Amino acid sequence: MSDAATPGLFCKIGKQKSCFYLQKRIKGQKNPVTFFVGNLAYMGVDQARKNARALAAQCDQGRDPREENKNMVGFTVLDAWQKFYDIKKQVLRNSTLTVYRHLFNNHLSRWAKLDLEQVTANMMAQAVLESSDMTSLRSAMRLFNGIWELNRNVHLRYGVPMLPQSP
Repeated sequence: MSDAATPGLFCKIGKQKSCFYLQKRIKGQKNPVTFFVGNLAYMGVDQARKNARALAAQCDQGRDPREENKNMVGFTVLDAWQKFYDIKKQVLRNSTLTVYRHLFNNHLSRWAKLDLEQVTANMMAQAVLESSDMTSLRSAMRLFNGIWELNRNVHLRYGVPMLPQSP
């Protein structure tokens, strides 16, 4: 679904996820590039338009926003957890938040001081090997994935996620 107000902005609606994208040619390049602008669940149309305009301005200047994101300083797992918790405490029950705190403290706090991007699939596999409580660990890994995805969709620079897909 294309947006008439912002050229190149469109929304792709799927069964499980709907996202905004911008298709724009970077000055000096031949073919257009499709940029992820944001997830519809975390961003309204007005914010998507604003982010798309910022992306388009970068492209018009000949700068590739994807390259600039590679040089950004990351944020820690603890920062990401706090952002996740602040957003989720507005919509989840206290009992669910208590479970999340327990899972974070028992399984994910070992990575609290690491940049979120430094947590790898190998580190997760190692945590599985070291764990005696697989049910709880599985829940913790789902929580980590939720923290990652929320922060991926909230922490944007010029409308482009600072994080890749979750490991």
